[in-house]
Amino acid sequence: MLRNQLLPILLLVMFALAPVGLLRAQSVIQWKFVPGESHDYRLTQTARLESGAGKTRTQIADVAEQIDFTWKVVEVDAERTATLSVQVNSYALTAKGPDGQEVTYDSQSASDPQGYAAMLLPIGRRLSEEPVQLSMSPQGIVKLLDLPIDLADAVKSVPGGKLFAKDGGAGSFESLARLGGPLSLPTGEVQEGSTWKDTLEMEIPALGKAAVKFEYQIGKLPDNNRISIEQQMSLSPLEDAEATWSVDSQTSTGEVQFDSDSGRSESSSLSYKAELISESNPSMTLEQNVKFTSLSDTTQ
Repeated sequence: MLRNQLLPILLLVMFALAPVGLLRAQSVIQWKFVPGESHDYRLTQTARLESGAGKTRTQIADVAEQIDFTWKVVEVDAERTATLSVQVNSYALTAKGPDGQEVTYDSQSASDPQGYAAMLLPIGRRLSEEPVQLSMSPQGIVKLLDLPIDLADAVKSVPGGKLFAKDGGAGSFESLARLGGPLSLPTGEVQEGSTWKDTLEMEIPALGKAAVKFEYQIGKLPDNNRISIEQQMSLSPLEDAEATWSVDSQTSTGEVQFDSDSGRSESSSLSYKAELISESNPSMTLEQNVKFTSLSDTTQ
């Protein structure tokens, strides 16, 4: 039963753990917004979940997805905080379950998906039909402003989705809507080698409450406006939670390219691998790779 639930659970976790797009580093790191401008982006993710070890290792899920979306700046207030409209233009997914059967979903396909993929149809349609509005400050602080009710209901219809959106969708969709957008940025001046970190809390189906920590370090400052930032992610149970799982080992590497002139991310990559232990499964391996790229360098 648990194994059958893990594939949709993994899809939801991928949305929540998509850390990309960040930063600027000359003196002060800030996002910049111009009313009316829009930018096209692509987010690609792969994730693989296995159980057991050695010859007994079994694939639980193998997932790949691609999301093309547009950020549009609706307005900017006196504090330079922007109201953004996030519109998904296309969403494609390929997933393999424990039996090796492959299912696919493509929002641009003329035919409806079958089998397990049909469970994603409500989300896929709503993502491409319903823009989500959020606000973002120059420091990258994101708040959800408008979540269409039918989009929240669509997520809850997927196994594990009620837990994923148990707060009504607000916290979860702040991650989902920005599709790999920024965490908060450091205040004050920074320089080569500067580091900072941020932590978010989330509830992961089949595991429980978790702390997801991101760490960043500014690399060597170039002569041009493209800043390189190293990024890492780590996962752990919340200290005050009655955890039924633990992390045996984990590694993570990644890099962000941030344009300090335009005040936005141009590309980002992150690789993560963890050996997990839970009461229901003594050994699980999670691998995730995320890539975020800008598809347009001009404002519209």
